[in-house]
Amino acid sequence: LRQENNRGNMIFSGRNGYNVTILALNGSGSGNNAEGFSNTGNGLVTFTGDIWGEGNNAQTLTITATGEMVLTGNITATATTNQAAFTKAGTGSLTIQGTAGTFNGSASINAGTLNISSIGALNAAATNAGRAVLGGGTLNYTGGGETWTNKVVLLNNANSILTNNGTGALVLPQNVGNNGTGAKNLVFGGSN
Repeated sequence: LRQENNRGNMIFSGRNGYNVTILALNGSGSGNNAEGFSNTGNGLVTFTGDIWGEGNNAQTLTITATGEMVLTGNITATATTNQAAFTKAGTGSLTIQGTAGTFNGSASINAGTLNISSIGALNAAATNAGRAVLGGGTLNYTGGGETWTNKVVLLNNANSILTNNGTGALVLPQNVGNNGTGAKNLVFGGSN
């Protein structure tokens, strides 16, 4: 575990397959700098409780998983006038078990897989700025069925993937938009 240059980046690597559990990190991220967590090892990294946020600053939390990561709580942020955004990077998987995220910016899935059981994990109430941006990763829904009333899905990659491996239907009554120029494909998959 190391922190880089006071920027709030924590990196987990070379654990020889052993799992790591970290208790809640709520209250971090009060500055204007972006923060990040990276798992480049081959064991499971689990964050128990909520992570991120306080203060009314524009900032981004990036979680990079080339291995497997689980957040048992929520991504929280108290910003109201500035956007607090979240990015999933890395070829591995991140599972957010919480269903009450409060960050008001976009959630970008740029690589790997983000598993959620409810759109609440990405702040169900956030509209406009609070978009789900598919930028090359897979957004995998694992819940019991939901209608994403306020969430706009933006395609930011030539091929964007949305899967439903839950037990009920996933309904997207809002817009699915092209974030940029050129043709974009939205690939649906999963068991449901």
